[in-house]
Amino acid sequence: MSLLPRQIRFVDYYLDSLNQSEAYRKAYKVAKEHSYCTDKAVRLMKNPLVKALIESKKKEIANITKEDIHIRLEKLFKDTKKDTTKLKILELQSKLNNLLTDKEMHQTTNIIDYGKLVDSMKSKASNRATQ
Repeated sequence: MSLLPRQIRFVDYYLDSLNQSEAYRKAYKVAKEHSYCTDKAVRLMKNPLVKALIESKKKEIANITKEDIHIRLEKLFKDTKKDTTKLKILELQSKLNNLLTDKEMHQTTNIIDYGKLVDSMKSKASNRATQ
């Protein structure tokens, strides 16, 4: 026996939010009270096939490496035209590499200046390499 499409959607929504009730509400498109969704979600979480799918998807997520993330962020950076999106991508890359603290990032990104942010990231990286 396999999972139904709504059960699979439940798993996907659950992994996005880690909220069983909300995942049930979205997957089954119900507007019922919270306790109803909670009861149904708890029952679904006890289903061995649902449990297995959740564990399988968690393992997939855990296997995503930093390199995979860098590749995806670089592609997204090249494909996007919005300055705010590009700035957010640079912020994510610097956080991923532990190059800038949140305070440094906030000071650097008050004005959209990619060059300044990239220079700051490079400076931190070169300082680490020499230590």
